[in-house]
Amino acid sequence: GLQWQRALDLFDEMKYKNMPVTVVSYGSAISACEKGYQWRQCLEYLDEMTERKIPKNVIIFGAAMSCMEKSCRADIAFQLMDRMNLEGVRPNVHIYNSAISACARCKLWKKGFELFKEMD
Repeated sequence: GLQWQRALDLFDEMKYKNMPVTVVSYGSAISACEKGYQWRQCLEYLDEMTERKIPKNVIIFGAAMSCMEKSCRADIAFQLMDRMNLEGVRPNVHIYNSAISACARCKLWKKGFELFKEMD
């Protein structure tokens, strides 16, 4: 049940003990946020990555998008897509799928259809 909480606790302990944290460990933590619907924590981790100058990739953003989808935060999913653009990360089909699924979950059908049309 609460394996996601244990994962986040271990990640925080790694940082507390000044162990090296990488894009992979952040990806695992963000994926754990998705499992526990911890969208605020997910955003904090993205900001931490920026502070620590750890570059985000499409996998990190994909995990964050999934977290927003599951938490019914389509508004933030759209902001993440803008952030990807600003950070030079090109969205792939999985990013669009998460955004469209967030639209469906949050009853934003028109926006979901617009995103669908926007895909290349």
